Parts: sequence; C-alpha cells; structure tokens
Amino acid sequence: MNNPDIRCYEREIGKNIRGFRRRKKVLEEFRRSLKLLLEETDNPSYELLTAAFGMPEEVAQELLRSTPGLPHPLGCKQKVAIAVGCCFLAVLVGWCTFVWKSAPEQEVIIGDSSGYTGKSTSSNEALKIDETITSWDVEWNQDKGYSNYTIWVHNTNIVEIEAVVQYSDYQPPHTMKILPGESKAMTVRDAKTGIHTISFQSYDGTLSGNFQVFLSEGEKM
Repeated sequence: MNNPDIRCYEREIGKNIRGFRRRKKVLEEFRRSLKLLLEETDNPSYELLTAAFGMPEEVAQELLRSTPGLPHPLGCKQKVAIAVGCCFLAVLVGWCTFVWKSAPEQEVIIGDSSGYTGKSTSSNEALKIDETITSWDVEWNQDKGYSNYTIWVHNTNIVEIEAVVQYSDYQPPHTMKILPGESKAMTVRDAKTGIHTISFQSYDGTLSGNFQVFLSEGEKM
C-alpha cells in the first residue's frame, strides 16, 4: 500500500506484537478489515484510521484475542537454538568451501609430445589457449564441463625453461621443465574448476617458444 498513514498505522500495530509469524498473521487480519474502509475512501488519513479502528495498541490487543490459529512466539531457548544452528551451518559451509578449494588436483602426467596434433581431435576437447611464451602470466578458466586439461609447450630457446601452473592458494603449483629445442606435454586429471594461471621462467630470464592449453572430459586424454 502506498498510503504512508496506513503504513505508519500498521507499524504501530506491529510494535505491540511479539514474533514475526504472529505479527504477519495479525496484520493480514487487519488488512481484511481495512478493505471495508477502503471501499468508502481510497486514501484514509491516520486520524481516520484511528477513528475507525481505535489506537494501534488497542487494535493489536484485540486482534491477538480474536485472530484464530496464531502461532506461539518463540521462547528464549528456541531463539538461542536457532542462532546456534545458524552459526553451526555457516561454519560447516565455510569449512566445506575451504576443503573444496584446498583439495589438490590429481594425477599429473608429464611426458613427451609424441602423437600430439596441436589441435582438438574430438567434441570432448576444447583449445583454450594458443600463444607464444611470454614473461607475464596467462590465465584460463577451467570450465565445469571439463575435468582434465593438457598443457603443451615447445621451447625454442637455447636454455631450459620451466612452466608453472597455479590453481590454488593452498596447494603447490604443477611444474614442468622443457629442454632447449624440445616439446613436452603435461596432463592434469580431476582439475579444479575456476581460474588457473600459467607462467614461464628460465635461469637467465630469456624465453622463446609457444604453448597451448586444451580442456577435455573424462579419461579421453
């Protein structure tokens, strides 16, 4: 209702009733009575409401006596039990979230790139990244539909480089070293969903080559 006097009158009634459910039911009962008045005037004032129904505190007491099926207000022990239950649930959810985020990815497989085609070979695979190796981090989002990812790196540098994959603040990164002029692939199964970051480094800071990141499902890879 847009009438500010009606809202004010209902607030005054509500102040005299304990319990959210009881207050809601009593106000519903009051609004049924209010419909009769609204048939006579669309926009009653606070004074008219008082004249028609009485003072809000009196109306509240009368409705408490006459409204059928009113729920009992919660006792102190019940309120404490609900508060404790909510706190426990919040702690449990937080703990489960922490455990999930801190769980490690499983079964990292590192090998040469023989048989690697450099492109998607089925509808279960998706090429996520295809870039040259740089000194800055590169991110990708591990989608929920893909439980694995493969990183392929070709090192055209004259020194060994190392690929580092960060996926959690609570677990060590995956690492893979690639000798000069070689290619290497790393597959990770049971991948965590969310942001993954790959970076490259060498002992003298020089970097050269290219890399790709594939996402895939199940045991395909």
